[in-house]
Amino acid sequence: MGSNEGWGFQTMGFAAAPDGSLHIAYTPLGIYFRSRNGTAWVTENLIRFNTKATMVDPAVPRIDGKDPASVTGTIRLVAAQDYDHASVTLRVSPMIDAFILCAGLGTRLRPLSEHIPKPLVPVVDRPAVKYAVDRLRGLGARIALNAFHRAELVCEFAAEEGLIAVREGSLLGTAGGLQNAGAALGEGDILVWNGDILADLDVPALLASHRASRAEATLAVAPRSPGEGTVGLGAEGQIVRLRGERFGEELSGGEFLGIHVVGQALREGLPEVGCLVGDVYLPALRRGARLATHVERAPFFDIGSPGGYLGAMLHELARRQVSSWIHGSARVSPGVTVTASSVGPGAEVSASIASSIVWPETRVTEPLHRAIATPFGILRACPSELQALP
Repeated sequence: MGSNEGWGFQTMGFAAAPDGSLHIAYTPLGIYFRSRNGTAWVTENLIRFNTKATMVDPAVPRIDGKDPASVTGTIRLVAAQDYDHASVTLRVSPMIDAFILCAGLGTRLRPLSEHIPKPLVPVVDRPAVKYAVDRLRGLGARIALNAFHRAELVCEFAAEEGLIAVREGSLLGTAGGLQNAGAALGEGDILVWNGDILADLDVPALLASHRASRAEATLAVAPRSPGEGTVGLGAEGQIVRLRGERFGEELSGGEFLGIHVVGQALREGLPEVGCLVGDVYLPALRRGARLATHVERAPFFDIGSPGGYLGAMLHELARRQVSSWIHGSARVSPGVTVTASSVGPGAEVSASIASSIVWPETRVTEPLHRAIATPFGILRACPSELQALP
């Protein structure tokens, strides 16, 4: 099977072994398959698979002399009835590098962000940015983070996760940060994700929209009524309103999620210091460039404010179908209730809490509601944010 020109689902036939299994490995060049009878296929620029299968036998020899870059294993087909010839359906997408913005100061979360960079604040059992990393890993390509504020912590996280960290000597902005990271990333389109955004985004669908639009960039947006939100959309989903400037008739509004695909043409003109929206997208729209959108209806949260941070935690608890999360090393006093909250490792809770976040190694001695308790103090959501929280 060769490279797929479009997107969607593609079926590959193979002569299976009697147990209906084949070898699979992810490499930087694509996915390599080999059935146990020795037949092999090489796919070009294909990186995702979606099939009814069970992973077994995680240790698989190198395929065609190449070391797998990430996941290796053997999949056993669940639905294969004909063991002479079987097939597997793949959802495929082209490789793309990703860049996560982690250099900001996190001023809205001060004083918490003075100690930990905003993308690294804990959301239930992991740093906030880890949720984006986990979604992007399936792309099979490089993931880079930029680092400035408390850069040593961002670089430490990147090393633990096997990611690329790009330090900045001064704040370069979203456009300057991407330009500065150019040498660490490959050429072509780049998926950019704000490190303080948690979103249940269908990444392959976003990339499919960008590819189909042939636009210079594609922004993920939540739907809004005409005139509402940070962007306006035209009849074909193109950007016609941005930061108060209009470039066509608006039929609907949208809230930019801070997740977008920046095309190679725009990357070639990135400033050394500057903002992707103000210094790249607006000038592009003024010269008549097409910027597309991908409408995403899944929940998203900006953890840059206390209310958004708490909302992200509550959503994650609901997604896991648990009422609260308490780390095994945390201690909760007898008779104390923990409702719709997360309690980190080493924390001690001796008063009831609700809809709150307790950071690791934090002592809670007074009741909390809609609050973030840390070793450095307690932060509460402002009144305007409380209506959205239980």
